Amino acid sequence: MNVQEISNAYQDMKDLQEQFKEAHKMSQTLMKDQKSPQQYKQLIMEKEEEREQLMSKINRVKGKVDAAGARMDTADFEQLQKMCNKLRRCQVEMGPSACTGL
Repeated sequence: MNVQEISNAYQDMKDLQEQFKEAHKMSQTLMKDQKSPQQYKQLIMEKEEEREQLMSKINRVKGKVDAAGARMDTADFEQLQKMCNKLRRCQVEMGPSACTGL
């Protein structure tokens, strides 16, 4: 080997060392950010509990809506709908604060 080949080989080695350092730093960062299986299990349990709470809340609201609907006959509903339409028209024409006495 001549001096030029040795110099080129040395420079190639230095470049490869830099590439290795960057790859190693990236792998360390990825490993640090990765969660353990226990952390994932805990997260899943929390989300399942949250889902159950939301489902329970939805069922309570559905029950209230169904109960209110069962108590309201067609005439009551039509009267309520007319009042809501009147309120909406008043708010559009005169502004929300002008329609408090309807």
